[in-house]
Amino acid sequence: MSISISLVFYLLLISISTKPIQDDYATLSMLSKYGFIEFLIVHWQTHGGNIWPLALHSLAVYSALNSFSFITLTIFGICTALIIVLTVVIFANNFMILERTDKKPMVLFLIFGTLLGFEGMFTPGIVGAFQFSSASLVHLWPVLFFVIGISLSQLSTKRKSLLFVIGFASGNSNITESAAFLLTILIIMWIYKIRFNTIKRKNMFSLFIGILLGTVLILSSKGFWTRANSGAHNGLPDSFMSFVIDLLRSLLYFSADVLSHTMVYVFFLAGIIYAHKVKEIFSSQNFLPYLEVLTISLFMFLVLGASFAYPSWHQSLGLLFLLPCFFLRLGSWFALGIKRFSIRTTSMLLFFMLGVLLVSLIRPPVLTLNRSTEWEISNNTNICLIKEGKLNALTNPELRYPPLNLGVEEVQSWEWILNAYQYWIENNAASNNIKC
Repeated sequence: MSISISLVFYLLLISISTKPIQDDYATLSMLSKYGFIEFLIVHWQTHGGNIWPLALHSLAVYSALNSFSFITLTIFGICTALIIVLTVVIFANNFMILERTDKKPMVLFLIFGTLLGFEGMFTPGIVGAFQFSSASLVHLWPVLFFVIGISLSQLSTKRKSLLFVIGFASGNSNITESAAFLLTILIIMWIYKIRFNTIKRKNMFSLFIGILLGTVLILSSKGFWTRANSGAHNGLPDSFMSFVIDLLRSLLYFSADVLSHTMVYVFFLAGIIYAHKVKEIFSSQNFLPYLEVLTISLFMFLVLGASFAYPSWHQSLGLLFLLPCFFLRLGSWFALGIKRFSIRTTSMLLFFMLGVLLVSLIRPPVLTLNRSTEWEISNNTNICLIKEGKLNALTNPELRYPPLNLGVEEVQSWEWILNAYQYWIENNAASNNIKC
């Protein structure tokens, strides 16, 4: 109970300290300029057809449209945590065999891993999941919806309408995630087709069609092709060799990203120690290796997609949610296959990695609280600088992790962030209350 209370307090602290991050400024400035409906139309024409993430992002920043209150961003972080918990519970109830004495500890262990596993040694993953709302909506939320969808599709009751909606929400987010979802369903349905009765087949078909239509909506937008052909993306490679180089660079980036997350090692080692228990838990008659196939598919498409554009730390948020369960299973397979390992040594390694993890988890709340305080000060200063026309002097606190300097960037780093921030401030009624 004390661990659960500590986890709730920890995530509340992160959510309460949220201040605008990168794309938040762009959405706030566009909402100030166009209003909600016209903003969606402009987005369709200039950026893409992933409409529902944009609509929710508009709601997430809404309280800051004419004030400097960020309560809706705080609510977003809380909702993200609740949806993660809901996803884990639904998945566990449908795919895992858990005795009454084992159910609570195992589900809590998975919730602990999926909520805190975002944090990397070199990337602020917890900030990405719970504060970077635009990235979370595009890369994390669709994965959560898809996992809920595949869990509900295994029930012996018709849920076609609900699964279609869930599928559409999953597919209308980002092409990379959509492709991984579609491939996962095709692989599972092909290999395990004998396991699907008529009702389950219809449920899965509804989910698949929803994802497909959501993806088609993205591809049919003018903005998708405008961005694809813009200078912001690499586009098609000049030669086969340049494609291979970009692909290998992307593979190295995301491989290093996965391996720099401590939770991966915690769950892998736990899988080794409790191999037989893990095997027993995942021996449900309903169980199908959706998460394993999805994890590999999503990793593959992240690598491929980034080779045509650019790799970034926040693109893997959905993948990071899947890794704890994947590496728990991987550790159990390793232990059952090798059968030569020291429980004592493995346990010592597990406690060591838990210690590293706990130390690393101190960083996010400290840095976010510090950024929140500094942002309020710098924002007041920036309002006066904007009124005086001194745009080159604008700065806001960034949140970057050494040594790669990856993380949250601000107005001093990108011109598009500066322009969006300036427009929002100039059209925010609360700016008039600041005395210079």
